[in-house]
Amino acid sequence: MKKVELFFGFIAVGCLVAAAVWRPGLVRFNEITVADTLRIVIPLFLIAAFMERANEVLITAWRAPRANDLCRQVEKLTELTKTDPTVLPQLHQAEDNLSSYKADTRRVAVVGMLALGILISVVGVRALELLLDADAFRGLSGIQRGAFEPLDVLVTGALLGGGSDGIHKLVKVFTDFLDATSKRIKTPA
Repeated sequence: MKKVELFFGFIAVGCLVAAAVWRPGLVRFNEITVADTLRIVIPLFLIAAFMERANEVLITAWRAPRANDLCRQVEKLTELTKTDPTVLPQLHQAEDNLSSYKADTRRVAVVGMLALGILISVVGVRALELLLDADAFRGLSGIQRGAFEPLDVLVTGALLGGGSDGIHKLVKVFTDFLDATSKRIKTPA
């Protein structure tokens, strides 16, 4: 079993045991309209867009010079294979090096976005808390309220780290659902 699968399996089992022992109460949510959704999500969308741009600038400044060198090497070897097929193994190695470097860059970008998203959430930008009924939330046990905040930080950080396109898709699904529900309510059966 891979370490990641083992890690998430451990977390899942731990959560199930905690739920059985702790028996947390249900969290109630506010009634949310399309306008509420937009009021909540538009700032998150803008923050994610700013994050994407900042991450792109930093990654480009840091990783682009080596990527450009690797691209030039692939181009040079591609040209050489037209006249000298014996360089084909070198071309394949250069292509592998470029692919590996690009994959590493994507990993760095994802981790950077996640870290930045969590940092922004730690300083107070939260998504889940805005959806909750505040009075009902205050009525939950201190342990449950205390567990909720780090979870909200993690989920909001991951949401922001996923970028503005992910938030846009989430909003679209939600608004489409609300529009369809509203139409069904207004249309007599």
